[in-house]
Amino acid sequence: MIVNPATDADLAVSRVERLRAEIYMKAADVCMSAMSFADVDFDAEEPPEAWVAELGPEEAARRFRVAKSAQLSNRDAPAALKIATTILVGAMRDDALVRSAPKLNVQLVELSYSPEPEEYPSREVEE
Repeated sequence: MIVNPATDADLAVSRVERLRAEIYMKAADVCMSAMSFADVDFDAEEPPEAWVAELGPEEAARRFRVAKSAQLSNRDAPAALKIATTILVGAMRDDALVRSAPKLNVQLVELSYSPEPEEYPSREVEE
């Protein structure tokens, strides 16, 4: 088996980027569903018909559960809401940091030397 470190590193980086994007999208979806809490009556037991028509019964039920849990107090709400919010905020901060990072101007300097000392012209000085 031939191992190519550059290719293996690139594969690892792309896998991490894919996982990061997937986690970010899931957290964003949970946060967006939680922000729909105002569209749901506090005493409602089923998702709004508009959601069922737009999203289908399964996705509407999922969004409804998240929106209902967002109506609870911080103490009573599931930890997943806080986790999703933390992930989303962290990813946004990370993106902002990457965008604002200074671009480094790095140049490669190659030094060479001669194994024999160079002869410089010299003069005899009389005192």
